[in-house]
Amino acid sequence: MAKYPRLALVMHAPLGQAFQACVEHVLSAGASFRVFDIHADDDVPTWVQRLVSFYREEADAPVLILCDVVGATPFNIARLAQTAMAHEGGHADVIVGANLGMVLKSVCDRQTAPERFVDAVMQSASKAIAVFNADLDKDKV
Repeated sequence: MAKYPRLALVMHAPLGQAFQACVEHVLSAGASFRVFDIHADDDVPTWVQRLVSFYREEADAPVLILCDVVGATPFNIARLAQTAMAHEGGHADVIVGANLGMVLKSVCDRQTAPERFVDAVMQSASKAIAVFNADLDKDKV
């Protein structure tokens, strides 16, 4: 039986903690995910090992890693950890461009089949992006 992935936020510090605080505010309770806030001078191999250790805590479950931006140190750490997990027989997906809607979807959605979960999380990111133009007749301040 497929399992829902465990969630890890691997982001520039303090963004992961900020997302965690937002999730706690919206849900009025804690949610089960791990935050890996990366600072500019952090040691990459140490963070890779921390992320792999997170995977090993429940090695039979996949991991979903959300990152803030492609190409930066948190993303590089996530990709290195993803490769290390794969070498150990595990599975991790890395999604870049995380927004709050995506994080909430990752935490709350248990209706989507686990096999389609990562795609649903990716779709939620674009649904959380919108442009609103001022309607001067309606938007009176």
